[in-house]
Amino acid sequence: MTARHRDELKRKIATAVDELAPTLLELSHRIHATPELAFHEHHAATWLAQAGERAGLDVERPAFGLETAFVAEFGTSAGPAVALVSKYDALPDIGHGCGHNIIAAVGLGAALALHRLDDRLPGTVRYLGTPGEERGCGKELLARAGAWDGIDAAMMLHPANTNLKAVRTQCLAEAEVTFIGRAAHAALAPQAARSALDALVLAYQAVAQLRQHLAGSERITGVLTEGGSAPNVVPETASARYFAREFTASAVSPEGDQAVIDGAKTLAMTAIDFLTDAGLRRQMDQAFAASSGSDEAPAPAPG
Repeated sequence: MTARHRDELKRKIATAVDELAPTLLELSHRIHATPELAFHEHHAATWLAQAGERAGLDVERPAFGLETAFVAEFGTSAGPAVALVSKYDALPDIGHGCGHNIIAAVGLGAALALHRLDDRLPGTVRYLGTPGEERGCGKELLARAGAWDGIDAAMMLHPANTNLKAVRTQCLAEAEVTFIGRAAHAALAPQAARSALDALVLAYQAVAQLRQHLAGSERITGVLTEGGSAPNVVPETASARYFAREFTASAVSPEGDQAVIDGAKTLAMTAIDFLTDAGLRRQMDQAFAASSGSDEAPAPAPG
């Protein structure tokens, strides 16, 4: 392809994006006003898929065993295969604080603009709607189901407070911990109780103290998700959810913090259920198998 031909295609794509802008902005605002949590993005996935279908894309939905995923592919086999990504789940309580409504609209706009090139497109585009970004490892499930097979590069735009051509992202591991104590009336029989909440608070504070010894690129963040229901009942169960982040997968296992959590369990004389992301993967495998009609979970992707 000559430089002149490439510049001509770029101008056509830019013109198409300008023409699509009102539609894309309206859709971004609509998704922002209708936040949906991971794997429950029914409105957003439907709106994006329908917009693609109206523009002539052959959209498959649901796709890859996930109800709120979709895919459309077009182009020629003469060049590279590139995936364009839209994600569209929101955060609990906050909504679209991470701008996934913008990411959704940008992915759609890029796909529709390139689709207008018809047979002049020097390669293949696979437009992917990817659910479950904020939690649940949606892209990993898509990878196991073959969504990225044959792709040479994947592209997505993320809003931020500065302009960057690329950003180095971190691996993430997820863990849930539940302390199990013994309930009793807090005023009449406190001696008979074992407070799961006390154990959880001890563990939370201990993990917080670990942060002063973490490397600059390491992150451990958590929230308390259950802590009892009434002040006059010593909580029998208390739970938290943690994310661990680092640049390499081998460094993010939250099991390394289990010694701290075990210590809190011992001090508060409670039991513990520590579910790492390996356990979460087993749950996701079961959900994947159920949704795809298979009794067998998909094999892990190589690497």
